Amino acid sequence: MLKRTFYAVIHAHDVAHGYEQALQAIDAGAHGIALIDQHCTAEEVSAIALRLKPRLPDRHRLLVNILNEDAEVMRIAEEIDCGIWADALTGTLQGCLSQGLAVDMTVLCGFGFKYQRETDLETGYLLGLARQYRDTLTKRFVYMTSGRATGLAPTSVWLRRLRALIGEDAPLAIASGMTPENIGAYLGQASCFLVGTAIEDEEHRILPEKVRTIAEQMRAYEE
Repeated sequence: MLKRTFYAVIHAHDVAHGYEQALQAIDAGAHGIALIDQHCTAEEVSAIALRLKPRLPDRHRLLVNILNEDAEVMRIAEEIDCGIWADALTGTLQGCLSQGLAVDMTVLCGFGFKYQRETDLETGYLLGLARQYRDTLTKRFVYMTSGRATGLAPTSVWLRRLRALIGEDAPLAIASGMTPENIGAYLGQASCFLVGTAIEDEEHRILPEKVRTIAEQMRAYEE
């Protein structure tokens, strides 16, 4: 991965729409693409990912998320040779990882993601599993977090608490509330950013200028 990685989240309506929007984001400077079946089917997500592979041959630049179907998302990722992003380390996902199905795969997994905050992190159990997977299975396991609801950025208090739990050197992704206007304040706190709503219009069409603004801020930060 780059030191700071920007994935454009594509809310595809169908294969043609999703593929076109992903290309718009790539051409405008997004480092990678994160697909989700929020407005389309799992089969359509798979088809879009397959079409994108020639443009994103690096398996770590393309992520898929099939809501509430972790076995299916793992199957698609294995078949297409890409990464995954998931809201939580569910029992199904634990099973897939324990079977060794994600060797060298980029896995972004939610911790304290929106509504989960009080249960998963207070016990420490899932964080322990995550450290085990990261140590033994995939060095590309990334802790992913968010604000308390869709569209809200995480607070600095929450990010400090999470950082204390996962360690200073652990890779951290932020997957909600990032915009061209506020992302600069978070570049020192995370290494990976998933941005969707702030770079698209109401029809889920990518706004290239918004993508370019974020990409340029990341490039300037790295320099």
